[in-house]
Amino acid sequence: MKECKPLPGGMRKLARCYYSGAGVKHDPAQAAVWLQKAADLGDAAAKATLGGFLLDGNARAGVAKNPARGFELLRDAVEQGEGLALYLVAECYLFGQGVEKDAAQGVSLMRQVVNQEDAVKSDAEIALAYCYYEGEGVEADTVQAAKWCQRAAQGRAVQVDPLKPILKAREVSA
Repeated sequence: MKECKPLPGGMRKLARCYYSGAGVKHDPAQAAVWLQKAADLGDAAAKATLGGFLLDGNARAGVAKNPARGFELLRDAVEQGEGLALYLVAECYLFGQGVEKDAAQGVSLMRQVVNQEDAVKSDAEIALAYCYYEGEGVEADTVQAAKWCQRAAQGRAVQVDPLKPILKAREVSA
């Protein structure tokens, strides 16, 4: 009889089912168990999700806050090419979460995120707009801030209300 190998992608999908209650009883704690198993077997998406849980803690899933461990998992997932993890690592550097704050490194990583076709591309563009608007990790520049706002809003379902102060500042300085 052939040995059955564990499938980390299937474990991650099962975790998603437990977290959302799709086809199984809603059990976020069980989702965390399956995410951990998948992450232990090297699944990059599971590492990114679990790393995200650890950054702030996830009471629903029974995951205690551990930003340093969350950052480690996210960094591993980035090395495996996981786009969401790159975005979260950039945020970690911007806010000093799980790693020493380094806004310039955060901005550099956000620029990498916006060059990928990923679900978080618009979020990264918004983050860059705020960085340029506030001078966080870069020299303050309302022209660049407005540019990133406009890129985030083009053809995407982006909430424009948070971007209005940046666009308004650009109109005043133009």
